[in-house]
This record gives sequence, structure tokens and C-alpha cells, in this order.
Amino acid sequence: MRLLFLILVIICVAAASDATVVYRSNTGATCGINCPKIRVWNSTTMIWGSETEIGTNTGSAIRVGRIAFSPLNQKRIIVTENNNGELDLYVSWTGSIWDHSRNITKIWNASPAVHYRGFDIAFEAATGNALIIISPLDSRTNCDLAYFSVLKNETKISNPAYTCIDDNTSAANIQYGWVSVDSNPLQNSKEITAVGEDRTGNDVNAWVWNGSAWGNRQEVTIDASSTGDFEALGVKYAADGSKAMVVAGTGTVGVVNYQYWNGTKWSAATSLGDVTSSTDDIRQILITADPASDDLMVIEVTSDGGMSSSYWNGASWANTIDIDTTIDGSVVRPASFAWNISGSKGYLAWDTDVTGTTISNKTFTAGAWGTNNTVPGYAGTGAWMKLTTNPTATDSIAIIGLRLNNAFDIGSFTISNSGTYKNLGNSSITADTTVTTFEAMNLAFIRATDNNPPSVSSTGKNASSVNTNEVICINASAVDQNGAPISQAMAQISFPNGTVTNITLSDSGCNAGAVGDDRYGGTVNVGPTTGTLTINTVFANDSFGNMGKQSPYPNLQVSIGSGGAFVETTISSTTLGFGSLDPGTLDNPATQNPIVLTNTLNSNTAVDIYLSNTNMTSGGNRIAYGNLSVSTTNNPATGKAMAGPAFINGTIANSGFIENLAIGSGKTLYFWQSIPAGQPSGAYSGTVVIHAVADGQNP
Repeated sequence: MRLLFLILVIICVAAASDATVVYRSNTGATCGINCPKIRVWNSTTMIWGSETEIGTNTGSAIRVGRIAFSPLNQKRIIVTENNNGELDLYVSWTGSIWDHSRNITKIWNASPAVHYRGFDIAFEAATGNALIIISPLDSRTNCDLAYFSVLKNETKISNPAYTCIDDNTSAANIQYGWVSVDSNPLQNSKEITAVGEDRTGNDVNAWVWNGSAWGNRQEVTIDASSTGDFEALGVKYAADGSKAMVVAGTGTVGVVNYQYWNGTKWSAATSLGDVTSSTDDIRQILITADPASDDLMVIEVTSDGGMSSSYWNGASWANTIDIDTTIDGSVVRPASFAWNISGSKGYLAWDTDVTGTTISNKTFTAGAWGTNNTVPGYAGTGAWMKLTTNPTATDSIAIIGLRLNNAFDIGSFTISNSGTYKNLGNSSITADTTVTTFEAMNLAFIRATDNNPPSVSSTGKNASSVNTNEVICINASAVDQNGAPISQAMAQISFPNGTVTNITLSDSGCNAGAVGDDRYGGTVNVGPTTGTLTINTVFANDSFGNMGKQSPYPNLQVSIGSGGAFVETTISSTTLGFGSLDPGTLDNPATQNPIVLTNTLNSNTAVDIYLSNTNMTSGGNRIAYGNLSVSTTNNPATGKAMAGPAFINGTIANSGFIENLAIGSGKTLYFWQSIPAGQPSGAYSGTVVIHAVADGQNP
């Protein structure tokens, strides 16, 4: 007998988070500013990788791009917007191979006077399904916003036609501009909140996604006319998922409105008040959430180049007016804020020196701002700033910063867990965006690493008895727990001559079913040697290299011969149980009675059935084998006492307990257990052997 042991060793290591930046750059060998570029941040070496062009020429210069990572694995989605108003979709599991869908829709025909990003991306935390929310170029009155879906196991939009979202505050067609979305971070939540700028009616509306539809529309402000059509809105969930906070500039000078969704209803429309001491308007809003509490921070940029903040402590707001009154821009955002992942400490960085030799910064701790500091070495006037929080607390780098200056450089810097700034270079990302009009850069960290193997099950074969050199089909199901694609599925086969080999199972192989389902198939020639072929195990790898095996091993067998007898029988239960029995009781029926014994259609002969058993034992105690009886009728009086290791009727051919059981037919077996008087208590167990042979053969 060969014994196989599987030892599973799990090694726990500290995780680290890499990041990807997507940006516009007039570099590269293929398409310059007409296709997005990416670089990958290596969290181990703490340096940027080389520039990579992804996709093909989009037909027009890239303006902005957004990147988002799945909450379940390393799947990433990029959407870009170009000068023609076209949106392109890029999806990758590993960052090395990208599936590009060109021009999934348009958001304008003519470039707007004030640029807007008419899309955003969000993943459902519970499923890994992604939504791309857009402000479509659509004349229908019920299609003011719209969305595409990219399901968790797909790399393309699930339906080429977007689904409309109606702004029912107006019966007319409405053209939306800026779109911003955020996902409820709770692992069991599918909820997403979106906010959009109505450029037709000069208001701002929000909607909530419940996992199947958008609803609970809320008008955050009825007059956003003073914002100048810039990105003066935002939405962010508190880290505990308790609320989705929506903020938007209003028609009143320097005033920001807010409302929050608590999972059931919206709060009342309320104002943060005037966040500037000047008479200028809100132009830019950035909102971020403290990862360790329900606190939020809003940074506001005004039309005179002022910068203020508003801090939500979970119950109320506190404004800090005019942190700076002369930052490097007003229609751009040369400032950004991010929290440390460990929580309750935030970092603000901004450009305010105009000539471009330093960046200013300060920390926010315990509800209060620290002192102003400067870091030298930053060339050029600042245009855009973006700080992004590293989700891995054990990494030495807490935050990565990006900076676009008036020399068209995108530089980068890091902030350590101790608060130290390090300049990685003023053009460490690119030296040639060709513009500063747009926030031509976006960065996201990997949110979760997929270490879960696929689940492999339901191995089957299309024959149990074949002749030599025939071909059989093997099938199995493989499903990745986090929705990643199966990159490889294989079955290990042992041949009668001792050879062991692996065969590939594919999604389009024999009897695999529809392409894209979880069934895989493959064929194998059984070879010239008679005997038994065994399917030892089936295993599958997902796109991240995780391997899963069917457990227990299937150990399916195929008889290989030249026309001889083949026998295959099944029983309806492989266990017999009698529950708790009293000493001195007779003919206690098995819980499983009756057990059905079947001579399957795979057999090519009628069969004879012989029965044997062992003593029932519990420690040093035993119940002799003869206390177990069996019958083909439900009457213990007709039962035959088992004979231990000997077959009930001996070993003579044609003397089985059941004789000549036809192909495809079944027989019922009833078992009874008697307990001798004075039998010691215990959990007794033993074995019953059901031995099937071709009719007329010796057992």
C-alpha cells in the first residue's frame, strides 16, 4: 500500500505595498502624449521603476488618468480622458499585461472652456466589482450621469452600453462635469457614493449605489455658480464606514456645503460657513479620511490663491481660515493632504514660493495644525500636488507625494513614518507633460495581495473502461476565491506502465462547457498497456501564482483492457451508524438503512456481491463480528450473521450474498447490530467490505 502525505506549510511575512503612477508624458517610443505612461514604486528598494507605455494610440492627447486597485487582489484599472473627450479603459492583473478598450464612450465633442474630469472609478469592497461613473455625452433627459461595470473576474466592461442615471430634479437634458466617487471601506459592503457637478443647472447632486442600482439622490447645493466650474466638490467615506461625507462649493462667496449619508438616510443640508477671509470663491476641494477614526479633512483653494482647511472630528466641523493666502495657483491645486495609515496624524504640503525652490508643509495632530516648515530642492512654480497614503503601516514610507511644476516636470517625494521628507527628483516621473492645465498624474497603492489559492473540485472522466490506445476526457472545476483568472489547470495521471505525467486542462477543452465558466477539460491517450490508469490529483494556478489542489485527491480509475470484463459499483452511503445502544438489545437498525448498492452503467457485466466484516472495537473492548447481520429485505428475521474476514457464503464462484446483479440495476441492503448483555460502554467502530466481481468469477 502506498501512503501519500500532504504537508501544508504557511509562512507569514510582513507585507509591503507597491504603488503605480499613471501620467501624461511626451516621451516613449510609440505614442508620446497620446497614450498613458506608468511607473511602479518598489516598496522594498524604495525607487521608481522604468517608464512603460500601455495601450495603443488613443487618437488624441491624454489629459488625465485615474488608477484604482481592487480591494481583494492586485487587479488594477486605469481610465484616461483625452482631448477629444474619449475615455479609454486599461485593466491588468499584474501590471505587466494590460487589456485596453479604446474609446468606451465620449464625454464631449468640443473641449469645454473649463476642463473637467468627467469620470471616476470605485470598487465594491465586498465583491471586487468595479464601477466607472461618467458624465456622458447623451441628449436623453434621463441620462445625466451613467456607469459601466467591470466585474471582478473581467478585464473589459460587462456591457458596451452604459446604464443611465437620471437627475430627476429637471425634466430637461442635463450636462454634468466633474464626477467624484468613493466606496464604503467595510469588507461586507457594496455601497458606493457618487457626487457630480450639474453644469446646466449649477448645482451638485449625490447618489448612493446599493450593489445593484443607484438611488437616494440628494441635492447638496442648489447653486454652485461661484465655483467657476472647477473641482469644488468631493466625497469620502469615514474609515469606519459610518458615513459618506459630501462637500461642495456654493453660490455664496467662500462657502462650502456638506451632507452625509449614514447608510439609511441623508443628513440635513448644512453649511461649513465661509472658509476664507477674502471675497473670493471656492475653486478646488480635496477631502480625505483618517484611516484610524471617523475624522475627515477638507482642503479648500480659493480664486485668489488662498488655502484653508475644515476638520470633521466625527461630530462637528472646525475651519482653519487662510492657512496660506498666496499659494502658487488658484485654478490649479498646488496643495495636497494625506493621513498616516496609523491614524490621527496628517501631512499638508503645498507650493507658495512662486520662484520654486521649496515646498511648505505642516502636520495635523490631535485636532490642531503644527508650525509651518519648508523643504528645499523643488524647482519650478507649483501647479498640482498629490499626496497618497501607503496602506501598509510596516513600510518605512508613509506617504508618496507627486508634484507637477510649470516646467512640465512631474517630480516625486516621500514622507517617512517619522515625518521626514525626501525629494526623489523634480522630474523623477517625467520631464515633459507639455501642460500644467490638467492634473496629469494619479497614483494608487496596491490595497490587497491575493495569497488565496483557487478551489479545485468535481473531477470527472467520460469513461471507466476503455481499450488500449483509446482517448478519454477528464474534467474539473476551478474557481478563484477572489475572482482572479485561472492561468493554468492540470491533471496528474498515472499510467499502468508506471509513467506519471501532467496534462493541461483548458477552458475550451473537451466537455469544458462555455468559455469563461469554471469548468476545464483535457484529453489523454491511455496508451498501449493494459491495467489501471489513475487520475491522482488536479491542480490550478491563478494569475498571481497561487496553486490549489482538489482535496482529497480524486483517485479516479480507468480500466484499460482489450475487451475483458469491467466492474464498477457504487453504494449510497459509505458509513454505517447505529447511535447510542443499550447492552442486551438485539437487531438495532442502522441509521442509513437501506443502503442502495448499484452496478453502474460503466460495467460491462453483471456482478456477484460478497460481504465480510471485522469486529467492532473500542479500546480493548470488542463486539464480535457475528453480532452484525444483513438482509436484502427490511426484516431482521431474514438477516444473515456476518462471518468476519470470511465471506458470508464462502469463496466459491456464484455463491455471493447477491448474485447476478444486472448492469444499471440496484439492490437494497439492511444492517442490524446486536449488543451483548454486559457490554462495556464506548465508541465502537469496525469495517464492512463489499466485494464485487464479474458474474461467475471467484471473489
